[in-house]
Amino acid sequence: MRTRIAVAALFAVLAAACGSAAKAPEPTGSASVEVTFPKANPVYVRKVVATAALRRFADCTAVTKTLRADALKYVGPYGLPGNNVGGPIAFATAGGTVAEDKAASPAGAAAGAPSAATPQAGVDYSTTNVQEQGVGEPDSVETDGRRIFAVANQTLHAGVIAGDTPKLVSALHLGSGDAQLLLEGDRLIVIGSDTPAGGPVEPMGTGMAMSLPISYSEKTLVQIIDVSDPAHMQVESTLHLDGSYVDARAVKGIVRIVVRNSAPNIAFATPSNGGDVTSSGSEQLALQRNRDIISKAGVDKWIPRFTLRTSKGASSGPLSSCSATYAPPVFSGLSTVTVVSVDPANPAPQKGSTVVGGADKIYASQDALYVTAQKWDAPQPYAVSSGGDVAPGRPAAPDAPGVASGRAMIVPNPAETQIHKFSITGPTATYLASGIVSGTLLNSYAMSELDGNLRVATTTQADLPTSSATSSGITVFSQQSKTLVPVGHVGGLGAGEQIRGVRFIGNVGYVVTFLQTDPLYTVDLSKPDAPKVVGELKIPGFSAYLHPVGDGLLLGIGEVADAQGHVHDDQGRWFGTKVSLFDVHDPAHPTEIATHVIPGGQSAVENEPHAFLWWEPRKLAVIPILSSELSSFRGAVGMHVDRTIAEVGRIPDPNVSTTNYVDPGISRTFVVGDRLYALSGVGIGSYDITSLQRRAWLPFS
Repeated sequence: MRTRIAVAALFAVLAAACGSAAKAPEPTGSASVEVTFPKANPVYVRKVVATAALRRFADCTAVTKTLRADALKYVGPYGLPGNNVGGPIAFATAGGTVAEDKAASPAGAAAGAPSAATPQAGVDYSTTNVQEQGVGEPDSVETDGRRIFAVANQTLHAGVIAGDTPKLVSALHLGSGDAQLLLEGDRLIVIGSDTPAGGPVEPMGTGMAMSLPISYSEKTLVQIIDVSDPAHMQVESTLHLDGSYVDARAVKGIVRIVVRNSAPNIAFATPSNGGDVTSSGSEQLALQRNRDIISKAGVDKWIPRFTLRTSKGASSGPLSSCSATYAPPVFSGLSTVTVVSVDPANPAPQKGSTVVGGADKIYASQDALYVTAQKWDAPQPYAVSSGGDVAPGRPAAPDAPGVASGRAMIVPNPAETQIHKFSITGPTATYLASGIVSGTLLNSYAMSELDGNLRVATTTQADLPTSSATSSGITVFSQQSKTLVPVGHVGGLGAGEQIRGVRFIGNVGYVVTFLQTDPLYTVDLSKPDAPKVVGELKIPGFSAYLHPVGDGLLLGIGEVADAQGHVHDDQGRWFGTKVSLFDVHDPAHPTEIATHVIPGGQSAVENEPHAFLWWEPRKLAVIPILSSELSSFRGAVGMHVDRTIAEVGRIPDPNVSTTNYVDPGISRTFVVGDRLYALSGVGIGSYDITSLQRRAWLPFS
């Protein structure tokens, strides 16, 4: 019965979206219902093309005219409604040719194969846990087996390793509290939030009963640091980007940095009375002033900009080219998301292309970068609650949905997610195609590209916000001209549940849904136009992160749950972390062959895969554990995994005097030689990899 309801709901959604729906194929498969989109389904393809296809602006005049008109419809006495509604996605690239892979050939080393003395990644030292091989992800610690760079307390710490004796040699204060690192040879790329420095302030007219305009600063700071001598680190360049930092990826030496601006680069006026629309006319004055500001805003207010500072001086300019700006056929917001391509050897961005639309998550293969954005219903045009002026555009009554207290409101409608695809095979991120998928994505691991096809796992919730009916599935997209067309789909996974973990490995997708038990689904994706569920395993609790640990073996990190699906007791005490080992040699019959429970806490690995360490040479898995209970363990746990799970040892949080139970304690672990290193907010510890006994301690000063 549950499966039939899920299938009916899925086709109801498609029928509503397309105007009509193709006849559902007969259900097949051993574990769940499969629904496929035939390649020749003209109704669905037309719908995707109509809603996902982007149109290019002719020039800056067209960009300015269009975005001004959109903003005038929604601006109010407090500015534009809401943050993160969506907006342009600007793609800028650094000049010059694609840099060599400096990680494989450090600066100053001879070309060709590294010498025998050069440590080898995966053999002599571990690297950041990443989703795709060959695609770097920034993290709080980086090592090349000889040097260690770690961020803690807004400070970059540098260490060197000589034999088994590590030592810290220098520290550099950073102007960012959330900085992340990428090491490319002898250059370290530091990415994080910039210190607010204020923005442009629009002059106010005399006699207006209003406060000064509010200016918000959303900036990302990118620092390129010469670390050839870790004891004397030197900042080569600083790049200030419009927008808050979202994420980044690195392929073949080029770093793609995603930043998000929640609003145009405009300072708006606000009323002086705190917002009571019935007490005075100050809101109407602020509204008129903001309309005037919008009407005069030049292209520099709509296109994100950069400022680059080097020893040779400073330069600045737009990140986007107006003639290479794209927009969907419907209003998609006014915020901006920028993907900046930076060559560490030449960090000055060149003008790229802009896509009007939002951005929530990113995924990258070695050839393509995908940006997803949850779709939102457009806000109602501004209308004051007294029934006063309405901005030009569609009229809205004071009591209309989405209008309250004189403010335009944004209505969430996460029934669909937009996807934009860009080529990153060269120095320029080139726009390729767009598509739409039903539902929302858990994280970047919900996407995977193989042989040019994008596989996306989503959970769909019908009739938000009144309905709790959910169902999950995987959709396969193929690029056809400028459209990502869904060529295959399998649904009905965990009706009434949500995806809690997902991983794609080759032609198999693994999806974990959870409500009371953990159904682990195995999905055969060998035929992109006919994916099918081939196996299902139900066990208590759930796995939030899945990691391959050998041929046909999958390790899951998640939580213990009781028979009712609760993960903590009535007092809020967590039951604990559950580590599960799955045998998936036969995808049709996945089995749980071993478990290990760590009572009383949770692991950061559930939400941050970078916190997970898998050291293949020793079959060693290490995870951080954090508990709010004084008597429970807090630190990192090492386990030997080889068809069994055996605890090797535990590393307690070195900050034994802390009373801050939000502090993650040990946040990262990594391997160099026969030592396991653990990073915390107070220092780096070196531990024997066999016993996990501490051998050295490097405190941060």
